[in-house]
Amino acid sequence: METIAIGGQKGGGGKTPYAANLAFTLARRPTTRVLLIDLDSQASLSEYLLGDEAYDKEVTIYNAIMELRKIEPIELKENLHFLSAHDELFEADYRLFGMSNPDGRLKTVLKQYEHTYDFCVIDCPPNLGLLARNALGAAQQVLIPSKPEVSHFRTLKRLHATLEDVRKSGLNPDLEVWWIVVTQYEPTTGHHQDILEAVKAAYKEKIYPEISHKTTKYSDANLMKTDVSTLDKNLGYFWDRLAATHPALKKEATTNG
Repeated sequence: METIAIGGQKGGGGKTPYAANLAFTLARRPTTRVLLIDLDSQASLSEYLLGDEAYDKEVTIYNAIMELRKIEPIELKENLHFLSAHDELFEADYRLFGMSNPDGRLKTVLKQYEHTYDFCVIDCPPNLGLLARNALGAAQQVLIPSKPEVSHFRTLKRLHATLEDVRKSGLNPDLEVWWIVVTQYEPTTGHHQDILEAVKAAYKEKIYPEISHKTTKYSDANLMKTDVSTLDKNLGYFWDRLAATHPALKKEATTNG
């Protein structure tokens, strides 16, 4: 199972829609089974996909992490399943400190799903606490959405320092950045152009070549509880191209080609 953490220290960069749309895109492949996880205590992804029903779920990812057990996911479509969250997850960041293996518990839980799914996509919290470290500890790759703003640019450095600590600590020595994707770009906004150039200069080949422009389509898809490809085919193609760059899918394409 290939596990991808959608990470970022600061909110507002687009983590939740990126997690949802990447999962839906992968699940459009007829033979690919995808597990989507909401690991953000704000439960934005759960609200996105389930609405108010998210808070009716008695068993969530919180129970899985606290009790180290497999829980039954919610079926969003035939090959896309979801482990939801609600505000109970707020307790995890301080309760985990007193537990064994506090930043490796999600990795232990996901081993119970690895023969059922081809991909796992995790929506991380907008911080670098223990829940985020659990996601980074369980993932092979990190996808980082980042707005072209000074505050987001500064947090990229801190996030990369955390990634390096996750590697050096032994929690996950093989963790890699898949892409940094510049999101919500407005070419007519002067500082967006400046920050875009600064991000490219700092992170070079790790910047995804296609810049994601600001659009209301993601918010519209959120309201409809669907992925953006149903509203805009061109945005759907953007996600198809992004997903196709994943190392596992590139290897598969080479093998089949």
